[in-house]
Amino acid sequence: MDLSLLEFAVSPGSAGVTAPVPLLARRPAHLVGNTPVLWIDEPFAPRGRGFHAKLEGANPGGIKDRPGLHMVREARRRGELAPGAPVVESSSGTLGLGLALAALPLAVRAQMTSDVVPHDRIVPEQDVIQGDLERSRFRLGPIRFIPGFQLHNVGYNSNVFGGNSNPQGDFTGTVRVGTRLVVPMGSKLFFLGDVYPGYTWYAHYPQLSKWGGVANASLAGYFNRLSFQVGGRYFQDVVQDQSDEQQSPVNNKTEKIYGNVDIELTPRIFLFGGAAAQTVREEQLAPPPPDQLPAPFNNRTDQAYQGGFRFNVGSTLQIAPEVQYTTANFVIDPHKRNNTSMGYLLGVAYNRPRLYVNLIGGYRIGRPWNGSEFPEYERFVGSFFVSYFLRPWLEIRGYGEQHVDYSLNIINPYFFARSIGGGLNVQVATGVLLKGFASTGDNDYPFPLNVGGVPTKRIDDLLRYGGGASVKVLPIKNLVLTALVFQKENNSTIPGNSYSVLQFATFLSLSGDFVR
Repeated sequence: MDLSLLEFAVSPGSAGVTAPVPLLARRPAHLVGNTPVLWIDEPFAPRGRGFHAKLEGANPGGIKDRPGLHMVREARRRGELAPGAPVVESSSGTLGLGLALAALPLAVRAQMTSDVVPHDRIVPEQDVIQGDLERSRFRLGPIRFIPGFQLHNVGYNSNVFGGNSNPQGDFTGTVRVGTRLVVPMGSKLFFLGDVYPGYTWYAHYPQLSKWGGVANASLAGYFNRLSFQVGGRYFQDVVQDQSDEQQSPVNNKTEKIYGNVDIELTPRIFLFGGAAAQTVREEQLAPPPPDQLPAPFNNRTDQAYQGGFRFNVGSTLQIAPEVQYTTANFVIDPHKRNNTSMGYLLGVAYNRPRLYVNLIGGYRIGRPWNGSEFPEYERFVGSFFVSYFLRPWLEIRGYGEQHVDYSLNIINPYFFARSIGGGLNVQVATGVLLKGFASTGDNDYPFPLNVGGVPTKRIDDLLRYGGGASVKVLPIKNLVLTALVFQKENNSTIPGNSYSVLQFATFLSLSGDFVR
């Protein structure tokens, strides 16, 4: 019998012995731990004596698979092991085998869920939850706590209200303190939660300072070939950069419920699906730019449904066709803005030790809904993301997207957004990451505006660039300080809609992650 399938081992000479129970697993990492132990007696020990022998040969990665798995999980969690990065270990012995095993099931799995770049599966991996359980230091009964805090966007903004004349600058920052919750409900069900209340502060504009926060709650289940997650999310905060056309601060409140499922049909073919509904409520905290409606015109209730397949072509290539259906029911002017859309998309992910490529392409069709006058559109949409490590310490990134976005323009209920950019991440020392980035693009508004009696098509040319550094602050474990400076330029064909923003921002986190 294959010892790697045994949940436990017993002495064949013991009375009342129960037969070994097979431990069925779908990934090597699920077999790590609970190593079988065998009682050894005659003829290898004197009569009436013996000893327990740990059957390390039953471990899928050798005697050091447990430390190897822990090292890879922690490196991924802290951001030190980026997607597609190689795992380099100097030993040719057992730790190398353990690391090779551990890196296998934790490889990047891209999941396409929208027109923009996807970063994860619909349902989180059970390995990720097990990693949270292992690193949780605080507990109350069955509840595991992982406390944390984040200082976000602390710095100076040269143009708080996004105006094109007489820009007003201010010091600002957001702090959040809270905890992640994990509650095992047996071996197959987990309650997951995040509670992070926070406060956004502006030094010279107290009307912009607001309490807010983020809260998530979900139930995740893993049953043989089926995994699911159902839950809800609450978000409320002051958002400075709501969109390319909305730079003025907005108090945003979003409430969302969702359900997702993954089904393994074969080892290479997966079926996935999901449904979500959310309400969006925005409060304008400063007057909007000319020819633009206030933020509450974006208040709406959204519904979205998606479904598709993932095909794993070997160990490096994944193909995922998907269909998406959405509806939007607006609070203000629903007869003009209510709409529905259908998207037909294809995602391709290619993952090698030094190269990761994620491509999405498709076609989206927008139509009026519930008798509205929403103007129809048909548009190619998509995105790409490429990460290539020239060296283990040097990463080059490229990215771009084309999608349809809601607009607050008086004439145009939407615009077509396009962008392309790149970045460079250089790890100059242990715990020190330097970065630089730049992107360009445009927002194309389909219907002309009347400017001085002349029909004028609005096109906003966009430019973004900047850089900074992330440093792991010692001796506090997992404390990461990130400092960035970046410039945003918007040159519009419509007077009054151009702006320029220079921003200095710092981020402080206990997550251990580099802000890439």
